[in-house]
Parts: sequence; C-alpha cells; structure tokens
Amino acid sequence: MEYGRFTDLLDDAEFCLQAEKILECRSGVSIKDMKDKMALSSGKEEIAVTGFWDIFYDYDEPRLYFLKIFKRVLLQTEFEISWDFNRNGAIGYFITGMRKTPVSAVEREFLPMTFVHSFNNNTTLLTNADNMGRCALNAEHPFSAWLMKNAEFLAIRYKSLWKRIRKNICLLDSEHMKTEIHNFLKEIQKRGEIHIPDNVWVKDEDFLERF
Repeated sequence: MEYGRFTDLLDDAEFCLQAEKILECRSGVSIKDMKDKMALSSGKEEIAVTGFWDIFYDYDEPRLYFLKIFKRVLLQTEFEISWDFNRNGAIGYFITGMRKTPVSAVEREFLPMTFVHSFNNNTTLLTNADNMGRCALNAEHPFSAWLMKNAEFLAIRYKSLWKRIRKNICLLDSEHMKTEIHNFLKEIQKRGEIHIPDNVWVKDEDFLERF
C-alpha cells in the first residue's frame, strides 16, 4: 500500500492529530510527544519501526494493518529519519529532526519508508539479509538510488514488473531478493531503455547477516 493512498487522511488535520497521540515512535513515546521534543531541541532519537513482514503477514492482528502502515506514513511525513548501527551492532532507525520538505513524488511510488537515508552516508549496505527483521532499505546504496531515480518511469513503462519488485524488495530474504533483483534488472536491460551501472547489481556482501 503506497503512500499516495493516504493523501485524503493526511489532509484531515483532526484525524492526524488523534493518530499522532495514539501511535508510538517507541514504547511510551507517541509521535506527538516526539514532535514536541524535536520542536524544543535537536538530537538523535532511536525509534521502533515495524518490519515489513510483521505488517503484511501478522495474521493474528489483521485489524492493525492499517495503523502499522499509517504510522510509517506519519513518520515519513513529519520527521527526518536515518538509519545507523545501534549499540548492539544491528540496524537501528533514528529521528534526527523535523522534516522540512514534502514527501516527493518518487517516495510516493513506494510503500511508506521503504528507503531510509544512512546517518553516516554508508553506500555499501543495502539491508538486512533476514527478511523477518527488515524495516527499510538503505537509500544510499547504488541499487536503491538507481531504483528511486527511475521509479516514475518504471511504474508507467513496466507496470507489472514494478509492482512485483516494489513488494519483493521488502519481503524476500537476501538469497531470493538478490535473484529477484537480478531477474528484474535483466528484463530492464534486455529492453535497452535505461542504463544500469555495474554497481547496481547487488551482491551477497550488500546484506547484513546477524547471527
């Protein structure tokens, strides 16, 4: 479910205000609390982001699907968010300030918060190898940058391929995701409409393994 489907709700100020009071950035801290805190001082605040797998396949709580997606929409709309390694060496997500620009047309082509910028401009890591814990992809990775750059064209010119890759980069483990990306790129390459640099093709080392 892409960002654009929430446009009408985002225009409803009262609904958003109530949602911000209910939805939490992390345990005990609502989105409204975080906005108030960021208005007073800047900093780097770690947040809890629901993984893609938990959003789409948590059959025990299907009624929460909408709220899990809308939380991502609000986070993407209101805050500057970066990823960095947390104290446990895992990928963590951090609010670093209030967002000053509207969500772009390119971002609206993807599921909310599909791509998050690296706090330290890391360009080598794409995402977690384990799909169960995947919350986002690194916006600085060459594949991510290429996909975002060409998103609007791909969404129109390669509609079925686009819908498939957009979802599978969120949900597949690294082995199957790499195969899916390569098959996608080969199909695009075969038609010769978009240049694909060598560094766009993902490798095993582009994924973070956690043991």
